[in-house]
Amino acid sequence: MGSTPAVLTLLGLLVWSGVSACSGPADAESTIDETLLVVRAEPASFDEGFRVMREYQGQIEARRRSSIGFDLAGILERVLVDEGAEVARGTTLASLDTARLEVQKRQLEAAVEEAETSLELAVSTLGRFEQALEREAVSPQDLDEARRRREGAAAALRRVQAQLDGVEVDLGKSRLRAPYRGFVTRRLADEGEALAPGQAILEILEIDRPRVRVGVPVDVAGRDDLATTADFTVGDATVTGTRLAALPEQSVRTRTVDLLFELDAPLGELRVGQIARLRLGSSRSVSALTLPTSVLTESSRGLWSCLVAVPKPENGGEASGGATYVLERRSLEILELGSKDGEPTAAVRGGLEPGELVVMEGIHRLVPGQTVLLADSQPASSPETAP
Repeated sequence: MGSTPAVLTLLGLLVWSGVSACSGPADAESTIDETLLVVRAEPASFDEGFRVMREYQGQIEARRRSSIGFDLAGILERVLVDEGAEVARGTTLASLDTARLEVQKRQLEAAVEEAETSLELAVSTLGRFEQALEREAVSPQDLDEARRRREGAAAALRRVQAQLDGVEVDLGKSRLRAPYRGFVTRRLADEGEALAPGQAILEILEIDRPRVRVGVPVDVAGRDDLATTADFTVGDATVTGTRLAALPEQSVRTRTVDLLFELDAPLGELRVGQIARLRLGSSRSVSALTLPTSVLTESSRGLWSCLVAVPKPENGGEASGGATYVLERRSLEILELGSKDGEPTAAVRGGLEPGELVVMEGIHRLVPGQTVLLADSQPASSPETAP
């Protein structure tokens, strides 16, 4: 029984020495390597091919907007459309009570018949007088008076016919029709209301050929690439606009010139008042480092930041094959937004120096102070790569 503690102690030493042998330096390094991410980094540099992008905002407007109503007084009998309705040109939108006009029409139709009868009688009388004059049965004065009666009867018929035509016009105007294809945007009156001449009862927007009005600097208004067409971003869609005119005045407040473009998409796909963005690029040499916008993250007080891979001190502060790097954050100020080979790019200045290795991918998985390997310096057994 006295030898039991010594045996246990000996067994403990053997187990400890076996564990120590299995966890030597090589295995420890392998364990560390397996936990490191491999990142792609590129040196920061000046880019002479930087293309500055400018964005100008315009507002979509209908080609025509009308507040429509009847041009004669009356009682509103029916409104056939409501707000939001799409109507074709010539569609009947509303009507007036035409009972009195129908009565006037019947009265004038009877008056026309009466005037036609009087004219026929005057024509017959004149014919008989002309025959009697050959036989000297009537005097020339009687013949003149017959001619005057025929002319008076003809004039009376024309007057009554004109009055009947006027009533027909009023009956036509008692039907309110759409002046063009459009959307009804407001209804301003309901059935039974007594309307004054010209009182608006509906508002309508033309569907076809909407426009965009965008203010640009004077020098931009004369650019060749805006002479005929331009592409506008409306929401997530791209719409082509054909240039109509540059207004001959400069805004006193904004010092810009308004350009008018006709868009190739109708209302319905677009909406009046919607913002249309015009993006224009121009080559420009900037004395700043340029980075893809995808490597930037928003920081505090209007600044942005990127991650930089710095050789660890144990590497002597220098890059080498298989060396590890530590990530540091650099605060940056964006000077210009632009593009390079079609990719969004930013000209920046701040805590970044030319030649420093900027992390290009997987920044959402990385944090400052993290140890990583670079894609072009990783050992043969490749660890996990940051997407």
